[in-house]
Amino acid sequence: MGNGGNISIFSEVGDITNNNTLFSGSVSRNGDVGRGGDISVRTVEGTIFNNDNRISTVAASEINEDTGAGGNVTLQASRILDVQVSTVSSGDASGNVTIQGGNNDLTISNLNLVTSGQLEVINPVVNDGQRISLELSDFDQSGEVFIISNGDLNLNNVQLLSDANRSADAGNVSIISRTGNIQLDNSQILSNTNTGSSGSGGNVLLESASSITLETNSRINTNTDGGGTAGGIRIRTPLLNLQNGAQITAATNSPERNGIGGSIRVNAETITLADADTEITVSTNGPANAGSISLEPFNSGGSISVSSINNEPQISASTTLNSSGNGGSIIIRGDESVTLDNALINTNTDGIGRAGSIRIRTPLLNLQNGAQLTAATNSLEENGDGGDFDIAADVINLSGNETEISVSTNGLAKAGNITLRPLNSGDIIIATITDGPQFSASTTRNSNGQGGNIILRDADLAILRNTSLVTGSDGSGDAGSIIVENVDVLLLRQGSLIQAGASANGNGGDIDIDANLVLTVPDEDNDILADTNTGTGGNIDITTERILGFREVQTFSNDLRGNGLNDISAQSERGGDGEVSINNLAVDPNKGLSELPIDVVDPSNQIAQGCNLANNNIADSQVGDFIITGRGGQPLSPMDIASEDLIQDDLGPETGQPQSSAPIITSFPHQEPVLLADAQEAVVTESGDVFLMAEGSWLPSISCSSLR
Repeated sequence: MGNGGNISIFSEVGDITNNNTLFSGSVSRNGDVGRGGDISVRTVEGTIFNNDNRISTVAASEINEDTGAGGNVTLQASRILDVQVSTVSSGDASGNVTIQGGNNDLTISNLNLVTSGQLEVINPVVNDGQRISLELSDFDQSGEVFIISNGDLNLNNVQLLSDANRSADAGNVSIISRTGNIQLDNSQILSNTNTGSSGSGGNVLLESASSITLETNSRINTNTDGGGTAGGIRIRTPLLNLQNGAQITAATNSPERNGIGGSIRVNAETITLADADTEITVSTNGPANAGSISLEPFNSGGSISVSSINNEPQISASTTLNSSGNGGSIIIRGDESVTLDNALINTNTDGIGRAGSIRIRTPLLNLQNGAQLTAATNSLEENGDGGDFDIAADVINLSGNETEISVSTNGLAKAGNITLRPLNSGDIIIATITDGPQFSASTTRNSNGQGGNIILRDADLAILRNTSLVTGSDGSGDAGSIIVENVDVLLLRQGSLIQAGASANGNGGDIDIDANLVLTVPDEDNDILADTNTGTGGNIDITTERILGFREVQTFSNDLRGNGLNDISAQSERGGDGEVSINNLAVDPNKGLSELPIDVVDPSNQIAQGCNLANNNIADSQVGDFIITGRGGQPLSPMDIASEDLIQDDLGPETGQPQSSAPIITSFPHQEPVLLADAQEAVVTESGDVFLMAEGSWLPSISCSSLR
């Protein structure tokens, strides 16, 4: 049981041409084998010409007894042409393959790196050239693959395959350009878990400091056909371009629920997709759940933009017709902003499983030039519900005629919901720059499923500017509801629409608004409608402290939109009308008032005698004052709220006095009590003092002595 020997070929600056197979291994038909040898071919600045010959290091036995690991393969050059590489072990891990550039760029053309499939090696024991056939898909863990360049890295017609066999995991594939660009042209990077295996698929990493371009049917793909989880795909670059049919996919075809699909994570500033067949997708074709797609900025704190030449390329998470697993989620995050320019991003289900959700987190979300976020269910089963949207953004801008955020059902299952809320529980502004874009939750013609809901929530101030929130039904299912909850102020501007309607046999959806203040600007055609053609109109329930600027319309009309007025209506053209309930939470007039004591002070004994022409001998110092201190905390009207800043008078007994029903008598020792008379005059002096006079005329003096 010997080991394979090592092979090393080196040139400082010249080219290396190989016209034969380079093989190092330990191979046996029915015995134990050792470790495969290492193979190294290196030229720092030159080219490796291998003329389509194989470089192999193998540790293999047909009966899979004790076997060593496969050897490692290292290639280094500025250009590597026409090479087939395999490193295999039938009972242990395969060796690693490392391909390095020189001091600058690296170009690889016509490279085939195989770790599964059919491999034939010459039996070194016999002299007649007898070949041993080995099925690599039955072997153990594949090795790691590293392709690294200091400059640009170009892969042309390159095939890299890393498989998981039996219980062992597949090896990872890492392709890195430290300072330059990465370009894949007609190249495939595949990581699989094979049928009957339980190991996990290998992960694929592409990382470039400048850009990554996939073109001419290039593909990065992770699949699972076994019981293990498919590998993930990670891409890090400022600019990612997919064109001419390029695809990045992660799928599960596993017959087992544990065979979960792989996830795709992209960190980039700009993602550009072109051509009809270009896509980034995750999917499930069986009982296992699909993986997820995550789109995030290249650097923390940055933005991300996704654009396409036309709206045919897509980023999607789906379930196929015969699948029962749930679809994957799509997560988009931008620390500064997220921009979708003519991009199509969707989650769909055609099977029994539920479609995945789409979650967006960013302060500023821009959808423009026909960009579409959609989640649909085409399922013929009631369990195949459509996916949900959860959008947390402070500002959402929509522009372009076909731009939309929509959920829908085309079958028996219920459509998903759209939830809109601020990123950090503050204000949210939703603006439509041009006519046409909208938020919609609908049922299509011939569908039976119920429409989804649109929910606006958790905002101090929610502003709709020329924006439409619409739920509708063109099928037999009812339209979904529109819900506004936990909102302080809801403001509709510039032709905005909140509508839950139905145009076929379904009933209109309900509109439920719970906000402290609901208002609009007069004559801007801002409407709240729950109308239908045939079915029953939906109900509108508005709970608020005040609603301003709207009128209620109690007859059906097709002309409410565009009439320039702000309407509220829940009417049906041929069916039953819905109800409009406006619960105005007026202020309780008893709120803030204090209960007065039963025994009040007798005011007739609290007023001193003033100047009297019949007795004008009262001293100046003995004249009393009449002081106005305000309303004592009472509101101006019963509809106003009592202010906590105004002091209320204490009309009860004075401090220290025992409460008694007997009147309180105040005496003045300097004069005899006289009969009180009703005041006939009130005079204000130059100093602002006010005097009440019982009779006679008042002389313009502030003292009684001046009357003498």
